[in-house]
Amino acid sequence: MILIPEQVSFLRKSISELECLQEEFYEYLSNRDCARCIEDIEINVTDSMAEHTLFQKMEQLREYRELLVHSEYVKEPQKDEIGIGTRFRVRFDNDMQSDEFVLIDSMIGCNMANSSVTANSPLGKSLIGKKEGESFSCFLESNNIITGTIEKIQMDEKENPSFIRNTKFSARIAESTEKEIRELKAKYLIGQDVNGDYSKRLAITESQVELLGEEVERLSYQLGLSREDLQTKTLVNARIANIRNLLKSRIITAPEEESQISVGSTFSMMLFEKDRTIFKRVEFINQAVGDELTDEYVERITPLGIVLYGLKEGDEFIYRRGSSYISGKVYDIQNKKDEPRIMNAVAYQRSKKMYQTK
Repeated sequence: MILIPEQVSFLRKSISELECLQEEFYEYLSNRDCARCIEDIEINVTDSMAEHTLFQKMEQLREYRELLVHSEYVKEPQKDEIGIGTRFRVRFDNDMQSDEFVLIDSMIGCNMANSSVTANSPLGKSLIGKKEGESFSCFLESNNIITGTIEKIQMDEKENPSFIRNTKFSARIAESTEKEIRELKAKYLIGQDVNGDYSKRLAITESQVELLGEEVERLSYQLGLSREDLQTKTLVNARIANIRNLLKSRIITAPEEESQISVGSTFSMMLFEKDRTIFKRVEFINQAVGDELTDEYVERITPLGIVLYGLKEGDEFIYRRGSSYISGKVYDIQNKKDEPRIMNAVAYQRSKKMYQTK
């Protein structure tokens, strides 16, 4: 299966929520004094309906985890013609308005039903490979024929999740941060970095370790399918070797216990744009090293990361994005190691109430 960034984001957030439910499930089973193991699918049931529902959720958790490992990710969708992950605008004949879609491999992610077309659907098959200005037609099961024209390919993706490293490092890092890291590296190379500041600026978080491990597993799985050519296999093996080197050479950091944003913190924020307010819950990292998504992580090296570092709950901020300035506010900072990492603001509030009552 091939997944686009929105689908990867959907699966990761769903896994995060299901893992919280799993903790509640284990506690529930413990209170029921169940003697058998859930992994063996042998559960003594008392409240059959509740336990059946919970067990279905756990099966869904396993399914979602497998999807992330056994699927390919669309890193750079085609821009000259329609392919998996391509966004495009079409105008159906006899229709006054245009419609915007993204072509996907499979309908994973229930929030995409009205904005996506699957590649194996009649419409999808008629659109694959089409370029701007070309017409299309498809036959539906009802024997009706749909015709139209491709108006535009590769719509603006700023509002949609994407892999952070798809944007060049030089375009992400702030000039002041680049200078700071360059100076730290110089001290490190001549043995004057007595506090290990350079290594700290390259440190990765536990969730990044998990992403890198997941990437190795996914790439190894793809190699096992033996579909790639020799050049692709060479590149994949080089990436796997690079990841393993990263895992050996980088220190793993955790957030400070204080209620302020540091590397490893998970927090929510509101961004006040000109015509709307955006709510996001993200993890704060030094910089992306794997398949981090823009709606899940904020890099410390960026202009936004610079102003967020060290903020506390309720603090307001403003940063420059392009030629405009965006203001925002921070809330729900999560730094405790004994709490599960929750990437949904509503789910975190629910979880926080649960922990407060314990």
